[in-house]
This record gives sequence, C-alpha cells and structure tokens, in this order.
Amino acid sequence: LSLLICIVGFTFNYRENDLTKATRCYDICRYDRVYLRSQGETWRAKSIDIIGKDPIQLPSDAPLPTLKGITVPQLWPSDHFGVHAVLTKT
Repeated sequence: LSLLICIVGFTFNYRENDLTKATRCYDICRYDRVYLRSQGETWRAKSIDIIGKDPIQLPSDAPLPTLKGITVPQLWPSDHFGVHAVLTKT
C-alpha cells in the first residue's frame, strides 16, 4: 500500500519556504519520507500529511528574524516541512 505516491509532496521547497534561502539550497524535493515495514503484528498506514507549511505568526512590531546574516521575511519552524503519519494496528 502506498499513500500519496502519485501526489507531489515536496518537504523541501525554496519557493514556498523563505528559510531555505538562508541555507543557500535551491532544491525542490521530497527529502522526508515515512517507511513502514511491519512484521508479526500487522500495521497499516491510515493517512499521511505534510505539516509545517505555514510560517509562524509574529507580532507586528517584532523584528524580522535573521539567519547567517540573511534577513528572513517570515519565521518558519524549519527549512523542511514535516511529515505526519497515522498508523493503525490490524
């Protein structure tokens, strides 16, 4: 069973995440994945989602964050988006 195998699910995207500009990495890739190999007890993937695709809201008077001397227009949790998987035991 493969969930979202045909869906574009980039977890690293310099076009969507300003924090990647500070790392000077201009990739658009699906670096982060969830693999499931179940032996004995049977586990199945129920759902999988990409999380952390929105910047953290800062107060309007807060200074813009900087990383390695580069001002980042918005604050992001990470330069990668996260992967959240729900597994069920059958």
